[in-house]
Amino acid sequence: MLIIGQQVANEKRARSDLTAIDSEGNIVVIEIKRDLNDLKHRKEPVEFQAIRYAASSATINSIDTLVEELFQPYVENHLDEFSSDPYESLNSYQIAQRAVREFMESNEIDPENFNRKQRIILIASEFDDQTLSAAAWLNSNKINISCYEIKPYRTAGENIIVDLKKILPLAKTSYEDFYIPIYSRRGHMVRSQVKRKVLLKIEDLLRLNLIKPDTVLVDTRLGTKATLLSDGSVRIASTGEIKSIQNWLKSIYNWSAVQSFKFLKVENTGKLLYDLREEYYESDEEALDPDGETADHGSTDQSADLSDTGSVDQNG
Repeated sequence: MLIIGQQVANEKRARSDLTAIDSEGNIVVIEIKRDLNDLKHRKEPVEFQAIRYAASSATINSIDTLVEELFQPYVENHLDEFSSDPYESLNSYQIAQRAVREFMESNEIDPENFNRKQRIILIASEFDDQTLSAAAWLNSNKINISCYEIKPYRTAGENIIVDLKKILPLAKTSYEDFYIPIYSRRGHMVRSQVKRKVLLKIEDLLRLNLIKPDTVLVDTRLGTKATLLSDGSVRIASTGEIKSIQNWLKSIYNWSAVQSFKFLKVENTGKLLYDLREEYYESDEEALDPDGETADHGSTDQSADLSDTGSVDQNG
Protein backbone atom coordinates (compact mmCIF):
# COMPACT_ATOMS: atom_id res chain seq x y z
CA MET A 1 0.00 0.00 0.00
CA LEU A 2 0.97 3.62 -0.52
CA ILE A 3 0.22 5.99 2.37
CA ILE A 4 -1.25 9.16 0.88
CA GLY A 5 -2.77 10.96 3.87
CA GLN A 6 -2.58 11.47 7.63
CA GLN A 7 -5.34 13.01 9.74
CA VAL A 8 -7.36 13.70 6.59
CA ALA A 9 -10.50 15.73 7.42
CA ASN A 10 -13.83 15.74 5.65
CA GLU A 11 -16.12 18.80 5.45
CA LYS A 12 -17.60 17.97 8.87
CA ARG A 13 -14.08 18.03 10.36
CA ALA A 14 -13.99 14.29 11.10
CA ARG A 15 -10.48 12.93 10.66
CA SER A 16 -9.03 9.56 9.73
CA ASP A 17 -5.68 8.42 11.15
CA LEU A 18 -4.16 7.25 7.86
CA THR A 19 -5.33 7.01 4.26
CA ALA A 20 -3.72 4.78 1.64
CA ILE A 21 -4.12 3.24 -1.81
CA ASP A 22 -4.00 -0.54 -2.13
CA SER A 23 -2.66 -2.68 -4.96
CA GLU A 24 -6.06 -2.64 -6.69
CA GLY A 25 -6.29 1.15 -6.77
CA ASN A 26 -8.83 1.46 -3.96
CA ILE A 27 -8.64 3.93 -1.09
CA VAL A 28 -8.01 2.38 2.32
CA VAL A 29 -9.03 4.09 5.56
CA ILE A 30 -6.81 3.04 8.47
CA GLU A 31 -7.84 3.71 12.08
CA ILE A 32 -5.28 3.08 14.83
CA LYS A 33 -6.29 2.86 18.49
CA ARG A 34 -4.01 2.19 21.44
CA ASP A 35 -5.94 -0.34 23.51
CA LEU A 36 -9.33 -1.35 24.91
CA ASN A 37 -9.45 1.74 27.10
CA ASP A 38 -9.01 3.95 24.05
CA LEU A 39 -11.75 2.06 22.20
CA LYS A 40 -14.24 2.11 25.07
CA HIS A 41 -13.92 5.79 26.01
CA ARG A 42 -14.41 7.30 22.58
CA LYS A 43 -17.57 9.28 21.84
CA GLU A 44 -18.56 6.75 19.20
CA PRO A 45 -17.36 3.29 18.11
CA VAL A 46 -14.24 3.22 15.96
CA GLU A 47 -15.95 1.16 13.24
CA PHE A 48 -18.61 3.86 12.81
CA GLN A 49 -15.93 6.53 12.52
CA ALA A 50 -14.14 4.51 9.86
CA ILE A 51 -17.35 3.98 7.90
CA ARG A 52 -17.92 7.74 7.71
CA TYR A 53 -14.36 8.33 6.53
CA ALA A 54 -14.71 5.59 3.92
CA ALA A 55 -17.93 7.18 2.68
CA SER A 56 -16.12 10.51 2.29
CA SER A 57 -13.21 8.86 0.46
CA ALA A 58 -15.70 7.38 -2.03
CA THR A 59 -16.15 10.93 -3.41
CA ILE A 60 -12.54 10.91 -4.70
CA ASN A 61 -13.07 9.73 -8.26
CA SER A 62 -9.88 10.81 -10.04
CA ILE A 63 -6.12 10.65 -9.56
CA ASP A 64 -5.87 14.44 -9.86
CA THR A 65 -8.34 14.94 -7.00
CA LEU A 66 -6.44 12.42 -4.89
CA VAL A 67 -3.15 14.22 -5.48
CA GLU A 68 -4.51 17.72 -4.86
CA GLU A 69 -6.73 17.02 -1.87
CA LEU A 70 -4.85 14.26 -0.04
CA PHE A 71 -1.39 13.35 -1.20
CA GLN A 72 0.18 16.76 -1.87
CA PRO A 73 -0.58 18.00 1.70
CA TYR A 74 0.86 14.75 3.06
CA VAL A 75 4.04 15.19 0.99
CA GLU A 76 4.36 18.79 2.22
CA ASN A 77 4.40 17.55 5.81
CA HIS A 78 6.78 14.66 5.09
CA LEU A 79 9.28 16.07 2.62
CA ASP A 80 12.12 14.25 4.37
CA GLU A 81 10.63 10.97 3.10
CA PHE A 82 11.03 12.23 -0.49
CA SER A 83 14.41 13.95 -0.23
CA SER A 84 16.39 11.51 -2.39
CA ASP A 85 16.34 10.60 -6.08
CA PRO A 86 14.13 10.68 -8.08
CA TYR A 87 12.21 13.27 -6.04
CA GLU A 88 14.82 15.73 -4.75
CA SER A 89 14.39 18.28 -7.58
CA LEU A 90 10.57 18.17 -7.62
CA ASN A 91 8.00 20.24 -5.75
CA SER A 92 5.37 18.60 -3.51
CA TYR A 93 2.72 18.41 -6.23
CA GLN A 94 5.13 16.84 -8.72
CA ILE A 95 6.34 14.38 -6.08
CA ALA A 96 2.78 13.32 -5.28
CA GLN A 97 1.90 12.92 -8.95
CA ARG A 98 4.98 10.87 -9.73
CA ALA A 99 4.70 8.63 -6.64
CA VAL A 100 1.06 7.79 -7.38
CA ARG A 101 1.78 7.16 -11.06
CA GLU A 102 4.72 4.85 -10.25
CA PHE A 103 2.66 2.98 -7.65
CA MET A 104 -0.18 2.42 -10.08
CA GLU A 105 2.15 1.34 -12.87
CA SER A 106 4.05 -1.11 -10.65
CA ASN A 107 0.76 -2.68 -9.55
CA GLU A 108 -0.73 -2.57 -13.09
CA ILE A 109 -3.73 -0.54 -11.92
CA ASP A 110 -6.01 0.74 -14.68
CA PRO A 111 -6.87 4.42 -13.93
CA GLU A 112 -10.41 3.61 -15.07
CA ASN A 113 -10.73 1.28 -12.09
CA PHE A 114 -9.39 3.77 -9.55
CA ASN A 115 -11.26 3.77 -6.21
CA ARG A 116 -14.16 1.61 -7.35
CA LYS A 117 -14.41 0.27 -3.79
CA GLN A 118 -13.16 1.38 -0.40
CA ARG A 119 -11.55 -0.64 2.39
CA ILE A 120 -11.29 -0.17 6.14
CA ILE A 121 -8.48 -1.40 8.39
CA LEU A 122 -8.73 -1.17 12.17
CA ILE A 123 -5.56 -1.60 14.24
CA ALA A 124 -5.31 -1.86 18.03
CA SER A 125 -3.35 -3.73 20.68
CA GLU A 126 -6.63 -5.46 21.59
CA PHE A 127 -10.27 -5.30 20.44
CA ASP A 128 -13.45 -5.44 22.48
CA ASP A 129 -16.19 -7.91 21.55
CA GLN A 130 -18.54 -5.15 20.36
CA THR A 131 -16.07 -3.94 17.73
CA LEU A 132 -15.34 -7.46 16.48
CA SER A 133 -19.05 -8.28 16.35
CA ALA A 134 -19.76 -5.18 14.24
CA ALA A 135 -16.76 -5.82 11.96
CA ALA A 136 -17.79 -9.45 11.44
CA TRP A 137 -21.33 -8.42 10.52
CA LEU A 138 -20.04 -5.78 8.08
CA ASN A 139 -17.81 -8.39 6.42
CA SER A 140 -20.71 -10.81 6.13
CA ASN A 141 -22.56 -8.05 4.28
CA LYS A 142 -19.68 -7.49 1.82
CA ILE A 143 -18.15 -4.43 3.51
CA ASN A 144 -14.38 -4.87 3.36
CA ILE A 145 -13.19 -4.22 6.93
CA SER A 146 -10.15 -5.86 8.55
CA CYS A 147 -9.07 -5.97 12.20
CA TYR A 148 -5.43 -6.41 13.23
CA GLU A 149 -3.96 -6.67 16.70
CA ILE A 150 -0.49 -5.16 16.97
CA LYS A 151 2.05 -5.93 19.69
CA PRO A 152 5.55 -4.39 19.67
CA TYR A 153 8.40 -6.21 21.44
CA ARG A 154 11.82 -4.80 22.30
CA THR A 155 14.66 -7.31 22.07
CA ALA A 156 17.79 -7.37 24.21
CA GLY A 157 19.62 -5.75 21.29
CA GLU A 158 17.19 -2.80 21.42
CA ASN A 159 15.53 -3.77 18.14
CA ILE A 160 11.75 -3.64 17.93
CA ILE A 161 9.77 -6.55 16.52
CA VAL A 162 6.18 -5.68 15.62
CA ASP A 163 3.81 -8.63 15.58
CA LEU A 164 0.59 -8.14 13.62
CA LYS A 165 -2.17 -10.68 14.16
CA LYS A 166 -5.07 -10.71 11.73
CA ILE A 167 -8.35 -11.17 13.60
CA LEU A 168 -10.83 -10.49 10.79
CA PRO A 169 -11.57 -11.57 8.15
CA LEU A 170 -10.29 -15.16 8.28
CA ALA A 171 -11.13 -17.74 5.64
CA LYS A 172 -11.86 -20.62 8.03
CA THR A 173 -13.77 -18.65 10.64
CA SER A 174 -17.54 -18.20 10.67
CA TYR A 175 -18.51 -14.58 11.19
CA GLU A 176 -21.25 -15.76 13.51
CA ASP A 177 -18.53 -16.80 15.95
CA PHE A 178 -18.00 -13.09 16.66
CA TYR A 179 -21.62 -11.98 16.96
CA ILE A 180 -22.80 -10.93 20.41
CA PRO A 181 -26.04 -12.71 21.37
CA ILE A 182 -29.12 -10.67 22.26
CA TYR A 183 -31.00 -10.89 25.56
CA SER A 184 -34.42 -12.52 25.63
CA ARG A 185 -37.38 -10.97 27.44
CA ARG A 186 -36.69 -13.34 30.30
CA GLY A 187 -33.33 -11.73 30.90
CA HIS A 188 -31.00 -14.42 29.60
CA MET A 189 -28.99 -14.53 26.40
CA VAL A 190 -30.33 -16.07 23.21
CA ARG A 191 -27.22 -17.86 21.97
CA SER A 192 -26.32 -19.00 18.49
CA GLN A 193 -25.71 -22.68 17.86
CA VAL A 194 -22.22 -21.69 16.69
CA LYS A 195 -19.71 -21.78 19.55
CA ARG A 196 -16.81 -19.41 20.03
CA LYS A 197 -13.51 -20.94 19.00
CA VAL A 198 -11.07 -22.02 21.72
CA LEU A 199 -7.29 -22.15 21.43
CA LEU A 200 -5.53 -25.33 22.51
CA LYS A 201 -2.65 -24.89 24.96
CA ILE A 202 0.47 -27.02 25.37
CA GLU A 203 -1.27 -29.07 28.09
CA ASP A 204 -4.07 -29.84 25.61
CA LEU A 205 -1.59 -31.03 22.98
CA LEU A 206 -0.16 -33.44 25.55
CA ARG A 207 -3.59 -34.64 26.67
CA LEU A 208 -4.67 -35.27 23.07
CA ASN A 209 -1.38 -37.06 22.25
CA LEU A 210 -0.54 -34.51 19.57
CA ILE A 211 2.83 -34.22 21.25
CA LYS A 212 4.51 -36.47 23.83
CA PRO A 213 6.62 -35.91 26.94
CA ASP A 214 10.39 -35.97 26.28
CA THR A 215 9.87 -34.27 22.90
CA VAL A 216 12.72 -31.86 22.17
CA LEU A 217 11.52 -28.34 21.33
CA VAL A 218 13.69 -25.87 19.43
CA ASP A 219 13.43 -22.10 19.48
CA THR A 220 13.18 -21.14 15.79
CA ARG A 221 15.09 -17.87 16.11
CA LEU A 222 18.13 -18.77 18.21
CA GLY A 223 18.14 -22.57 18.06
CA THR A 224 18.10 -23.13 21.83
CA LYS A 225 16.59 -26.44 22.94
CA ALA A 226 14.50 -27.80 25.79
CA THR A 227 12.78 -31.10 26.58
CA LEU A 228 9.03 -31.08 27.13
CA LEU A 229 7.84 -32.57 30.42
CA SER A 230 4.51 -34.26 31.14
CA ASP A 231 3.08 -31.22 32.97
CA GLY A 232 3.78 -28.84 30.06
CA SER A 233 6.95 -27.32 31.50
CA VAL A 234 10.39 -27.79 29.89
CA ARG A 235 13.88 -28.77 30.97
CA ILE A 236 16.36 -26.38 29.33
CA ALA A 237 19.15 -28.29 27.58
CA SER A 238 21.96 -25.85 28.33
CA THR A 239 21.29 -25.42 32.08
CA GLY A 240 19.05 -28.28 33.20
CA GLU A 241 16.62 -25.76 34.71
CA ILE A 242 12.89 -26.52 34.65
CA LYS A 243 10.69 -23.62 33.58
CA SER A 244 7.33 -22.95 31.98
CA ILE A 245 7.55 -22.48 28.23
CA GLN A 246 6.67 -18.78 28.58
CA ASN A 247 9.37 -18.18 31.21
CA TRP A 248 11.92 -20.04 29.11
CA LEU A 249 11.22 -17.94 26.03
CA LYS A 250 10.99 -14.71 28.03
CA SER A 251 14.46 -15.41 29.45
CA ILE A 252 15.78 -15.70 25.89
CA TYR A 253 14.13 -12.63 24.38
CA ASN A 254 13.61 -10.40 27.42
CA TRP A 255 10.04 -9.77 26.25
CA SER A 256 6.99 -9.51 28.45
CA ALA A 257 5.21 -12.23 26.42
CA VAL A 258 6.07 -14.55 23.53
CA GLN A 259 3.77 -16.39 21.15
CA SER A 260 5.25 -19.78 21.98
CA PHE A 261 3.28 -21.71 19.33
CA LYS A 262 4.89 -19.50 16.64
CA PHE A 263 8.43 -19.64 18.08
CA LEU A 264 8.83 -23.35 18.92
CA LYS A 265 9.16 -26.35 16.64
CA VAL A 266 9.50 -30.08 17.26
CA GLU A 267 13.13 -31.08 16.62
CA ASN A 268 12.53 -34.43 14.89
CA THR A 269 9.73 -33.23 12.56
CA GLY A 270 10.47 -29.53 12.14
CA LYS A 271 6.79 -28.70 12.72
CA LEU A 272 5.80 -25.63 14.69
CA LEU A 273 3.50 -26.13 17.67
CA TYR A 274 1.18 -23.81 15.77
CA ASP A 275 1.11 -26.29 12.83
CA LEU A 276 0.27 -29.21 15.12
CA ARG A 277 -2.65 -27.27 16.54
CA GLU A 278 -3.91 -26.18 13.11
CA GLU A 279 -3.74 -29.76 11.77
CA TYR A 280 -5.89 -30.90 14.68
CA TYR A 281 -8.46 -28.17 14.03
CA GLU A 282 -8.68 -29.18 10.39
CA SER A 283 -9.06 -32.90 11.12
CA ASP A 284 -11.69 -32.53 13.87
CA GLU A 285 -14.68 -30.22 13.50
CA GLU A 286 -15.38 -30.74 17.19
CA ALA A 287 -12.53 -30.97 19.68
CA LEU A 288 -12.33 -31.16 23.46
CA ASP A 289 -11.68 -27.86 25.16
CA PRO A 290 -9.44 -27.67 28.27
CA ASP A 291 -12.46 -28.34 30.52
CA GLY A 292 -13.43 -31.52 28.66
CA GLU A 293 -16.48 -30.04 26.91
CA THR A 294 -16.97 -29.99 23.18
CA ALA A 295 -16.31 -26.79 21.30
CA ASP A 296 -15.78 -25.87 17.68
CA HIS A 297 -12.07 -25.14 17.54
CA GLY A 298 -10.38 -22.77 15.13
CA SER A 299 -7.50 -20.46 15.68
CA THR A 300 -7.62 -16.72 15.36
CA ASP A 301 -3.94 -16.70 16.34
CA GLN A 302 -2.58 -15.89 12.89
CA SER A 303 0.23 -13.45 12.39
CA ALA A 304 -0.08 -11.22 9.37
CA ASP A 305 0.92 -7.81 8.27
CA LEU A 306 -1.45 -5.72 6.19
CA SER A 307 -0.51 -7.81 3.16
CA ASP A 308 -0.68 -11.11 5.12
CA THR A 309 3.09 -11.64 5.21
CA GLY A 310 3.92 -11.91 8.92
CA SER A 311 5.87 -10.07 11.61
CA VAL A 312 7.95 -7.01 10.85
CA ASP A 313 11.43 -6.53 12.27
CA GLN A 314 12.43 -2.87 12.53
CA ASN A 315 15.35 -1.14 14.17
CA GLY A 316 14.25 0.82 17.24
